[in-house]
Amino acid sequence: MSVPFKSPQPRRILALGAATAAAAAAVLLGGATPAQAIANPTVVSVVTAAGALANASSTAVCPAGLNLVGAGGRIAGAAGLVTMTDVIPDVAGNQVTVNGNEAGAGTGVAWAVEAIAICDPVIVGVVRVSAVSARDGVASKGMTAFCPVNTSLTGLGYELRGAGGDVFPDDVVPTLNSATVTAFDNGAGATWSVESYALCAPVPAGAVPSIVTAATGLNAIAAKTITTPICPAPDRTVGAGARMTGATGNAILTQMATNPVATRGVASADAYNGFAGNWRLESFAICW
Repeated sequence: MSVPFKSPQPRRILALGAATAAAAAAVLLGGATPAQAIANPTVVSVVTAAGALANASSTAVCPAGLNLVGAGGRIAGAAGLVTMTDVIPDVAGNQVTVNGNEAGAGTGVAWAVEAIAICDPVIVGVVRVSAVSARDGVASKGMTAFCPVNTSLTGLGYELRGAGGDVFPDDVVPTLNSATVTAFDNGAGATWSVESYALCAPVPAGAVPSIVTAATGLNAIAAKTITTPICPAPDRTVGAGARMTGATGNAILTQMATNPVATRGVASADAYNGFAGNWRLESFAICW
């Protein structure tokens, strides 16, 4: 079962806002040639039973005949009190595992974790590459995994090790050939590491992968959700990402996913522990 996605009206922005409109449009679409749809994705979602648990895990598996191309996850309930510590795409197992851990002293509120696998029958040759940081007490870390030559990004994920729920993912950001993940210790002084995962595949002739984004305003609203515009016709969404600006370890990412019909990206986050500063949430859709 899954909980419906809800979001305010998004706005479409280009990844390189300083560029001219014409140049930025070329960057967004990966070129000037009109896109030819390649992907025909199915979204598989598995959610745990809700409970007041210290941690929980869910795994979504692609059906036979479909290939894992993207990953996502969501924490339902306990807003701002449970960290989505891992969104782990496993190409060999054709599955996605999402882990949630209570932050700080925990909460008695019931919550659930949802794993989301984006599966496709057309995109083939998907590989997972990763980049992992040192495991130490440094408060902020970021790693970028790059796609091999002659491939393009289809999806991304991350894994936080050693911190329980006390390190918050801040940015899970795609480009056409890389996945960057940054995270912050919320002050617990943990010894931890971060690993960034990139799912990459060869681009068929005529295909033009692209990335579409949308962002909330920069404000002190505690709970934020933002949905991207629909991928440029006739493309579909095969992966999703998210980025927070201004929170720096004071907000918890609670959703990074496609919508159920794989046409948009959706991101949600909540301020942690009464944080009242201004911050922004951005959502990314990877389109093929």
